[in-house]
Amino acid sequence: MTTEPRTTRRRSVLAGISLVLACLAILLATVAVWAHQVAFNTDRFTALASSALDEPEVIDPLAARISTQVVDALDVQTRLENVLPERVTAIAGPVTLALQDGLTRRLQTLLAEPRMQQALTRTLSFAHTRVMNLLRGQAPAVTDLNGQVVIEVYPALLVALQELQTAGIIGADVQIPDPATADPPGVIRGVLENRLGVTLPADFGTVPIMSVEQLQTAQTVVKAFDVVVIVLIVLAVVLAALAIWLAANRRELIDAEFALNEGGGGDSDGKGKVIGQSVQVGEKTFANYRVETRNPGGHSSTPVRDNAIYQLSRALVKIDEHEFPLEMTETTKEYFAEAGAARKDEIGKAMVALAANPRDKAAEAIVNTDRSLHSNLRTTCVATLLDAGHAVNALPQRANANVNCRIFPGHSIEDIGRELSRVIGDPGVSVTAQPPVRPSPPAPPLHEHIIGPMQKLAARYWPGIPVIPSMANGYTDATFLGAAGIPTYGVPGAWGDPDGNGAHGLNERIEVRSLYVGRDYLYDLVKAYAG
Repeated sequence: MTTEPRTTRRRSVLAGISLVLACLAILLATVAVWAHQVAFNTDRFTALASSALDEPEVIDPLAARISTQVVDALDVQTRLENVLPERVTAIAGPVTLALQDGLTRRLQTLLAEPRMQQALTRTLSFAHTRVMNLLRGQAPAVTDLNGQVVIEVYPALLVALQELQTAGIIGADVQIPDPATADPPGVIRGVLENRLGVTLPADFGTVPIMSVEQLQTAQTVVKAFDVVVIVLIVLAVVLAALAIWLAANRRELIDAEFALNEGGGGDSDGKGKVIGQSVQVGEKTFANYRVETRNPGGHSSTPVRDNAIYQLSRALVKIDEHEFPLEMTETTKEYFAEAGAARKDEIGKAMVALAANPRDKAAEAIVNTDRSLHSNLRTTCVATLLDAGHAVNALPQRANANVNCRIFPGHSIEDIGRELSRVIGDPGVSVTAQPPVRPSPPAPPLHEHIIGPMQKLAARYWPGIPVIPSMANGYTDATFLGAAGIPTYGVPGAWGDPDGNGAHGLNERIEVRSLYVGRDYLYDLVKAYAG
């Protein structure tokens, strides 16, 4: 009795588990790195959080706290009692409350103005730096008051003092520091005590953020998160490398008729209503090329015609002006026919006409006005980075640009590199594909037994909304499985908004309902395939 079949099955299971773990590790690593870079990086955190500084949920409680602190610190009620006639000193209390209420409302308005928003952004950046130093145990930089860790908000406080000065509570001869000052909180506090002639309370100009006990827990969490991010990155790279190696060298261990992937999905009207669904059937190949010129250089006081920067510029202009020819796959023909028919506009009619006759130049010209559709019909190449010269007073000895191409199925990275060289037509300009050089898989077939269950299930989830096959202008991990001969399809399900949901940005997001409904759809789809 042989054990070879059992061993092969075990290897296949191991390979499948490796692929699943690779996908999960990549997803978790991406989320972890994003969270780490946004939450722990002061510049990125400030850029993201500053957009919320003008929201009432932020301004209103801040204005209320500052007005309370200022009125209490300056003992406004006592000052009023000292200046009011003795027979009306009883109104000092109500007047103080009215003054505090008015100050709060005035602060709510002032804090939303651009000048104060800039000051609050600087305060936020300063506070974030100090908090991160404390969380990482690098410096005891945040004030600890009565068991509370606090941050200072002096710009808002100074605005409140200016308002009290306008109201006559603080003398006109008292010079209040500019809210835009870059002086540290300790300096500002000393100046105020000197000029106001009072001893300010310890919590003046501060906002509590956590208790000391919570700080100790947070420090532990931050240290653990730093380690987790590194582990996830390493694990994702190792597992992804294993999955790629298995796809290229041990196909029999991961063999499947087809694979499911992200890349499909739906569109919403931006108000939570799903208006379309698609299944990704094919994608472009991602490639970067280094376009470079070299030159002997020399002193900038004696320029020559043979200039590396100008030579590169001429090459890039030729790439910019080059239009790759229109191409269509079985998938894009069906997409243009069905999606075009649903549009009911001039572009929609042109899409239908182009699907019927790809040589219809009039229809192509109309479709090309939509940049996404234009890209879906051809290979595209665009310059994304430039690097040239080495000194301001020297002729450049080198100039290079990165040209990013999204290659239509059926063409190799080498083919497009040769095409770019032909378009440039200058032997002094080199075109080199940059690693990693990815494979160029063929477009998957539109088999009914694969697409049909997706459409049938989608009709249950989103009645009346068709599932239209489409080709992605970008690329996904389907590149590697497709190159190994396993057609890979991006499933419908989760949907996005017209604004793109901040894809690849610091504010990338997805509607919660979209995430959970997409999960349920994928679960039911796998069950449908499994029978």
